[in-house]
Amino acid sequence: MGILEVRNVSQEFGGLLALDRLSFSVEEGEIYGLIGPNGAGKTTLFNLITGIYRPTLGEILFKGQVISGLKPYRIAEVGIGRTFQNVRLFKKLSAIDNVRVGMHSRSRAGFFSSVLHFPWANREEKQMTEKCRELLEMVGLSDKTMELAGSLAYGEQRCLEIARAMALSPSLVLLDEPAAGMNATEKEELLSLIRRIRDLGVTVLLVEHDMNVVMNICDRMIVLNYGSKIAEGPPDFVKNDEKVIQSYLGVDM
Repeated sequence: MGILEVRNVSQEFGGLLALDRLSFSVEEGEIYGLIGPNGAGKTTLFNLITGIYRPTLGEILFKGQVISGLKPYRIAEVGIGRTFQNVRLFKKLSAIDNVRVGMHSRSRAGFFSSVLHFPWANREEKQMTEKCRELLEMVGLSDKTMELAGSLAYGEQRCLEIARAMALSPSLVLLDEPAAGMNATEKEELLSLIRRIRDLGVTVLLVEHDMNVVMNICDRMIVLNYGSKIAEGPPDFVKNDEKVIQSYLGVDM
């Protein structure tokens, strides 16, 4: 059994079938790619995994437990973090405060213990701040801790989102098009960052349109088209699949 199991999942929106009886498994410790043309159902699947939607049919399991139907904050608590296709940061907060927001789901201190400055709450806050700085350093933003998120370059905002997702101390992180808007140098740095995340013991589920990124980093991948799986396997297998070439990659790939 994989760390993530998607079993016979369908999702319907007012008669439109966004996902059709989809099944696959992500193994612990791998980088698993999710690719396909626009409208294939990739972001819908991410929203199902993270509790934004509840599947019309089927179920999703994380570490052997059914999570489909749980609220998003409960899914975050069990160890699933994510980024978004469109950057969603608190742009008027500093970089470190954006990461701290993600970390507070793991905090024991409540409102009154923080306001009253209980010693144990102060110690926890100090530890959280140190962890936030470590995460910002990991994503290459150690010199931008106090800068407003909205003032960061687009590629830096993408990296800040990853740091915030990692603040949950997840076992699985979902990255939705993290290379979008990045130049070649930033993409190389992103590949190194994703590998470091995997080396920390975090499983990665990656949606990405840049085929150089997914082909160079994924252990396995699944290809969706019109909500259905058309191929699954290692990158070399997938890129040579006739159905994948016809529907997504094109003859030049």
